[in-house]
Amino acid sequence: MLFYYNFRDPSYNYIEQKLMAVRALGVLQRIALVYFFTMLIALYCATRGRIIAMLMLCALYLAGMWYLPYQDAYGQQFVGLLEFGNSFAAWLDHTVLGAQHVYYRTATPFAFDPEGLWSTLPAIASCVSGLLIAQWLQAQRTLVQKARGLLLCGVVAVWLAELWHFSLPINKSLWTPSFVLLSSGYCAIALAACLWLCDIKKYRLWSAPFVVFGANAILFFMFAGIAARLLGMIPVGDISLQSWLFSNLYQPAFGNYNGSLAFAISFLLLSYLLMHWCYKRGIFLKV
Repeated sequence: MLFYYNFRDPSYNYIEQKLMAVRALGVLQRIALVYFFTMLIALYCATRGRIIAMLMLCALYLAGMWYLPYQDAYGQQFVGLLEFGNSFAAWLDHTVLGAQHVYYRTATPFAFDPEGLWSTLPAIASCVSGLLIAQWLQAQRTLVQKARGLLLCGVVAVWLAELWHFSLPINKSLWTPSFVLLSSGYCAIALAACLWLCDIKKYRLWSAPFVVFGANAILFFMFAGIAARLLGMIPVGDISLQSWLFSNLYQPAFGNYNGSLAFAISFLLLSYLLMHWCYKRGIFLKV
């Protein structure tokens, strides 16, 4: 994110230290790429084609991670590693994007991005799994049947992912297919629970905060990022406003760990108040 300036450092150079070292990829960039390719799959593939596309994306990812050789600056060759800073995905990010334009810039031997190039393939598969769940929800079945189907698929997916973990680690930074299976399974279980509570049992009052945040997820994400940067940028003496608030208000009142929790809860409540204000006035940011 380019929205940052270190006011506490008189030698800070925004052009060199921020603009010229901007992170090429990130969460929003990944969302854009994933949604674009998922849209193509949705437009041009029927149900069977969508399932095949999801499987092929994971298979292509694993083929690259397991079998494509790569080497570091000293000529040492690697293949099949799934380590922090040493995998085919890390090498690709380091080579194509450059060490100064990824999230983990100090990772060795290869700097990489958790929202990097190669791991976008299984991330698309995750989105396609959501597309298939949406199809299930639109099917001509009763709500009870839909909830049961989601629960069954979710439990099976989580169980298979945990078994797969012994040979293919569940890893979000690499977005391994076992992580795709696990996260998709838990999403199906959570959705089944929400369907049962909200639509079958009609217990809906508890879900109001989630509706408010969910209706403006992009705006919430952007506000959280910008507000966090502001708290880190605004100087109060020799420290940032965030450090000052924590050390003068939250830490004395609650201690280190509980103070950190209280700070996070306060930030969440502030975010909710803003999102609720937008929700009541019909202000929504969509992409």
